[in-house]
Amino acid sequence: MVGLDKPARQPQVLRMDFDYQPLIECFKSDVMAAQSIGFHQTCGFTLAVAGAPETISPLEWLPCLFKENRLPDFPEESDRARTLELLVGLQDHWTVQVARRDPEDALLDLPEGCYFVTGKGPSQSTRDFCKGYLSGYRWLQNAWDLALRDIGEEDREKIVFNATIMACLTLLYSDEKGAKAAMPDRDLPMQPAKAWHLLPALLIETCGFGLDRQQAAPAMEESIATSEKIGRNALCPCGSGKKYKKCCMN
Repeated sequence: MVGLDKPARQPQVLRMDFDYQPLIECFKSDVMAAQSIGFHQTCGFTLAVAGAPETISPLEWLPCLFKENRLPDFPEESDRARTLELLVGLQDHWTVQVARRDPEDALLDLPEGCYFVTGKGPSQSTRDFCKGYLSGYRWLQNAWDLALRDIGEEDREKIVFNATIMACLTLLYSDEKGAKAAMPDRDLPMQPAKAWHLLPALLIETCGFGLDRQQAAPAMEESIATSEKIGRNALCPCGSGKKYKKCCMN
């Protein structure tokens, strides 16, 4: 997405061959209906995890999908295994979709049930999806604060990230007609219709920032490990021609 308002060319929705139906049926079970945060909130939360600036183990995020922040008891072990398989598969679906994006003009393919109607506002599923994404962001806030710590306010990554959070807040707190949005303590400046228009591009770009950081982390760790083996007086591996101690060592 080149600009927040007018992309340079027509963006393309990344249509993915992903079958939501088994997940939807899973959420109809007695255990999931009573103890999970719900299908669309789970979609939003797992998207936030997929696009986090660091890799998060399923053992860490799976309990967050349940009301007591722990995995519930299932009638059969096979039910538990199948449910966890579907949930991890959903997170993998988001990861693949973000990884395949065109950085210039991609749009996230939102789950079924997410829509916006002029004069009626966002669907409940859209609100739930945004609520789940925001819950995921809050859970990951320390990681994002660290990732964005040295990013300037005018940097695109910071601008898009902040716009993504604002769009989700706007759709979550939109009035029933989709005309304006207000949280309990303040009005929100973005119009709900604009938030809906921007949301697919904002989400995939922000998640792309996070996924890129995930993928860069192993290489960075390898670089650090390699640098620890270089002698102080050896030539710096960056190619500057200087001694390591007078170049990249510090």
